Amino acid sequence: MSAALFACCCSCGDIMDRDKNMQIIIKYGHKARFDFKQDTYTVYYQNGDAKEVPLQLNQDERNDLVNKYYEQKLSKMDSVTVFEDTCGGLATHPIEVFFTTHKRKHQVTIGDSCDVFKAPGDVQGYRMHKYLWVIMSMLEDRRIVRELPPSDIVD
Repeated sequence: MSAALFACCCSCGDIMDRDKNMQIIIKYGHKARFDFKQDTYTVYYQNGDAKEVPLQLNQDERNDLVNKYYEQKLSKMDSVTVFEDTCGGLATHPIEVFFTTHKRKHQVTIGDSCDVFKAPGDVQGYRMHKYLWVIMSMLEDRRIVRELPPSDIVD
């Protein structure tokens, strides 16, 4: 009976230790930026203009992004993680993801001209890919984001 109680407490402790006020910033090269804490999405243009729109994430969406961060074990990644672009083609500007929680800061850099997540056995890459897919789906579901003119910057 005490073993079952211990297992339950460990599970509850993990959930209670999640930072619901975490900051997530994703920079898509020089083209766009998603800011979770500011609740904005910004697209940049060659002429120096930028169009920023409020995302108006509801509490369920915010909780989902935080929970998925912990469920995908992204909090266990190294402070600086790089998924190399192995295409050998022209250099591109990578996707940079910055996470800040009450316990730590870490940065993930992803080469974006190939599918860098297909390396066999790359569990971290798979988890990061899955997390970015959740965020991109959430952004693409927003009409205000879909109606923004796309960036004309060529990375």
